[in-house]
Order: sequence, then C-alpha cells, then structure tokens
Amino acid sequence: MIFEKGRDIYLQSLSAGKMQQVASASRYPRWSFSGDQFAFIQGKDIVTVQHTDLHQTHRISADAPHALCFSQNDTHLLYSDGNILYELNLADNSKKVLLKSHTIYEIDSSSDGGKIAFTEKPFSGYQVVLFTRKDNKKRVVKKGCSASLSPDGSLVSVLSGDHRKLFLYNTESLELAKTLHAPPSRTFDNQAWSNENDLVLSTIEGKTTSLALHNIINSEYIMLTPQGDFDRGDIFLTPEEEN
Repeated sequence: MIFEKGRDIYLQSLSAGKMQQVASASRYPRWSFSGDQFAFIQGKDIVTVQHTDLHQTHRISADAPHALCFSQNDTHLLYSDGNILYELNLADNSKKVLLKSHTIYEIDSSSDGGKIAFTEKPFSGYQVVLFTRKDNKKRVVKKGCSASLSPDGSLVSVLSGDHRKLFLYNTESLELAKTLHAPPSRTFDNQAWSNENDLVLSTIEGKTTSLALHNIINSEYIMLTPQGDFDRGDIFLTPEEEN
C-alpha cells in the first residue's frame, strides 16, 4: 500500500505493517497494474520508482501535473494538467494530448487502457466522465467525484456529494450496479480501486483521516491504518495479502 501522509509519500506492507517514507513534498501516489513500480507527483515532475529497488527512480518533467495513473498494461502513464489529459509513453518519455475537457481532477484507467474515467468540474459542479478509446467517445456517468475504474474496466465509481455513498456503475450501460456506504457517522473520499476487481481503497474522513479497504461483494470493510493524517492511498495486493 502507498499513500500520502502529511506532504510525504509512504509505503507500507500489509503483512509487515511497517511504514517507510519514500518521498517528501510529494503527492498522488499510484501503483502500476503489475505491482512492479509506483509513481507520484513531486513539484512539476512525475517520478516512477521500482518496487524492488527504491533507489531505481525515473524523473519525467511535466508542466503542472495534477493527477496520474498507469495505463495500457503499464507501458504508459496518464496525467492531467488543467483541462488537458496527456498520455506519456514510458519507453521514450514522449507524450501526446489524449483529450481536452473541463478542469480534470482524479483520473483512472482500465489495465488495458481501453477505458478511462476522470472527474471534471464544469460550471455545474463536479461530474465523473467515462472515455472509451475505441470510439473516442466521452460520456458523463453522473454528478459527483472520486472517479475510479475497476482493473477490468467493468465498473466506474462516483462519490455522492455528501461523501457518504460510493455508487458503482456498469461502464457499458451506465446503470447502477452497487452502492458502498461510508462507516457509520463518518464520510469517505479519494477512492482508488486495488488490483483486484472486488476491493476498493478509500480515505475515511473525520477529525482525523485513515485508510480502509472495502469489499464490493459483501459491502464489508477493514481499517488498514490507525487514525491520523493518511490520505489518497493506492494498494496492490499480493496473493498472500488477498487472504
């Protein structure tokens, strides 16, 4: 698991439980789909790090990146800058404009890159948009935020305005498939799908913040951190941790 704590990025193994700081003055950490590497934003740069060797890093200049995610089976990164979504080829650091929209906040991709979800803010408030690469088509899913996609691209998330419900929609029909609820008397935010289609990580909000993992099959959740200043996590589960 990787997450923000204060203004820094930490890595934590669920089995070992020990937190390790991997970057300072950084934000928006994301795992690759394979779990071999992760990426985050540090200033105006995007930094990728090999999981097995934290000293093996790669820094890529970007103008003003806001959010990022891996795509196309980890061969590319997507990142937003204002109202532009860029696609970055990790083999040669070349980039291209994938689409332009309103100001883009959270972004996520299916593992194959065929579907991309993002939160944007037009004049009427936040909304989640689904982009399909095969037909170059954008569809508004629903009003709300916290756009995230299941790895197989079958479900897209939309957080309610009061941050108490996470609606999961079928990406083909855009019909509601499932609703997850925040813990009693709490709210949640900044959801990110794990590498498993049934498990979603979220920030539990209150006077302090923590991270929880939600099972969309039985609607149960487990707390992964104590109360503190934990936020915007992403998680890659090994076969041992899935159990």
